Amino acid sequence: MNPYQNKNEYEILKSSSDYTKVSNKYPFANDPNIAMKHTNYKDWMHMCETPTPSFVSIIINVVNLFARVLSLSKTFTNTSKYIGIIGGILGLLGSNFNSESTNMWDDLIKHIEELTDKLIDTNVRFIGMSTVNGLNSQYLRYLDLFESWYKDQNNENKRNNLVSAFQILDSAFINALGYRNTTGQETRGTLSTAYEVQFLPSYAQAANLHLLLLRDAVTYGNVWRLIKPTSDYYNRFKDNIARYTDYCTEYFHRGLDNLKKPGSDAVSWLRFNGFRRDMTLMVLDLITLFPLYDSVQYPLPTKIELSRKIYTDPVGSTISDFGNWTLTNRTLANFNDLEREVTDGPSLLKWLNALVIYTGAIDNRRPLYPGDRIGVWYGHRAEFIIPDSNEVSYRFTGEMAYEDSNTIIASILDNDIYKVNLRAAYVSITFGSNDSTFGVSSSQFFNIRGIHQLYQSSQPIPSWPITIAFPGEESSEGNANDYSHRLCDVKNITGGLRQTPARGRSSLLSHAWTHSSLKPRNIIAIDEITQIPAVKAFNISDTGAGSVVAGPGHTGGDLIRLPNNNARLKIRLTPSTSDKRFRVRVRYASTTAGRMRITKYWSPGYVQHYDFNFDAQYYDSNLTFRSFHYLDTMVTRLDDPGVEIIVQNIGGSILYIDKIEIIPIDAVAFEDEVEQSLKKAVSDLFIN
Repeated sequence: MNPYQNKNEYEILKSSSDYTKVSNKYPFANDPNIAMKHTNYKDWMHMCETPTPSFVSIIINVVNLFARVLSLSKTFTNTSKYIGIIGGILGLLGSNFNSESTNMWDDLIKHIEELTDKLIDTNVRFIGMSTVNGLNSQYLRYLDLFESWYKDQNNENKRNNLVSAFQILDSAFINALGYRNTTGQETRGTLSTAYEVQFLPSYAQAANLHLLLLRDAVTYGNVWRLIKPTSDYYNRFKDNIARYTDYCTEYFHRGLDNLKKPGSDAVSWLRFNGFRRDMTLMVLDLITLFPLYDSVQYPLPTKIELSRKIYTDPVGSTISDFGNWTLTNRTLANFNDLEREVTDGPSLLKWLNALVIYTGAIDNRRPLYPGDRIGVWYGHRAEFIIPDSNEVSYRFTGEMAYEDSNTIIASILDNDIYKVNLRAAYVSITFGSNDSTFGVSSSQFFNIRGIHQLYQSSQPIPSWPITIAFPGEESSEGNANDYSHRLCDVKNITGGLRQTPARGRSSLLSHAWTHSSLKPRNIIAIDEITQIPAVKAFNISDTGAGSVVAGPGHTGGDLIRLPNNNARLKIRLTPSTSDKRFRVRVRYASTTAGRMRITKYWSPGYVQHYDFNFDAQYYDSNLTFRSFHYLDTMVTRLDDPGVEIIVQNIGGSILYIDKIEIIPIDAVAFEDEVEQSLKKAVSDLFIN
């Protein structure tokens, strides 16, 4: 029996749960079952096809901000472009995007208030908003003075005005973000004394701006004739990178822990996952860029790759109280099952390449009626590839069924999927009953080559459209030429939904996404620093059992753990098109002093390896920012076919490898470096 039988359009659409009003503020699962009172069917269908701006504006602008910040490292040597990008960031933060907010600073706060279900005290909010708006306007004034001085650097009045504006703005950031004195004692600022989790996105944006300001002092301090030496500003700059990074990481985890409620309902999990996903976009992604501002460590533009994974809300019907999978008291969907089935543990990167989808049926059959039989996605086999080794693996989720012929979604590798259009269905034996059965009857995959592959059962309706898409860098919804995330996994899950065998398997679809900066192959840039996440290794166990462990939050992804059993990781590179020399640098954390072997391998019998000692340095078991260090290793060419870089732990410590960095070496600078090394070696011989 169709539960909508004898119901008019308005009656069908006006029945919506309380949760849909909350969940649909999350912009990624654009389920349109919102604001439906006094809305007719045609208007509602238009809402299905067009994302509502108020739901997505904050994430659109966060993604746009991140893209601008990401581009900064490529403009540090081009001051005009650098000024333009900073001005764009400030303009975006200070702009008004909808009638319900004052500007983006306000949107950031409101969004986290909704996710955490905790409002900031009115007076505290007023002080916080006054602080960030003041920072924004003062920075714009400073930027104008900076641009004016930069074009006329011999003008003393312009220099004096700029230095005064710099000092005032620097003090304003200290008041907002706090500081650490010479004895290591912390003093909190207006954005970090209360409601730390709710203010965290604002704190992260302010911290980013302060670091850029301090970078100016490091770069131009001598020319400005600042009272404090440039070295003092550089030390403050480095200290604040660590302090701001650790603060953001700590309060991200605190906020997540506060929302983690094992044994609770589906709505609690959706809040938990929404916080994890949105705060990754608003905070964690941003702080991964902080180290790139250090021109001593990163003198060249840097090509980064974020390897972290985020999860959009599972897709299922939320059309009404009796057809809403999120209502645990009716459906039994719950926190524990959703978290267990949706998320993955740390692992080496694998790339989704194909799906073989099986169709079954859900049916609200009754003794006297044939029922409504809807074909739905019952289960699938996913094929994954590690491109550099051509290793293929398979995983099955859901159940096999043969209601229709199998559907194959093929050639996903190198053909990124940036959007998915789905239709969610459900059946129920009686109107308003608790035994509703859920499924997805259609899913169209939009990819960058324009071959939009479709899964659709032979009987896909009644069902309701849902679109999943992330914003592009310049567009409100990703497209083939501008997208920020790619689909990296799909799972058919139950999430604990009540199963009634007579009516078929009740299921949802879960989607995981990676950032578009992550690439399948390790292509070396000849004029930039290339960062390669360690989890792109194709082997970590051939000489000892290495493992993948969860990253702390500020590394942009997970880490490789190499115990002291000669464990190593192997990364294959796409050969450079140049015979230029490159330095291999490792970003790592280590429990004690140790020894690392770096090997270049390019075919059997052609191997170079060098051993490097490193001293005991700061280490924290929580893998805070200060726990990570850099080890400069071999300088070599990387133009050989099949070239691999191998990092091996041959000491007594436990190593955590974050990234391998490939740094182009200027020939003149390299020869000078070699000459200085030889002179030092000769000098050491005479001394010893």
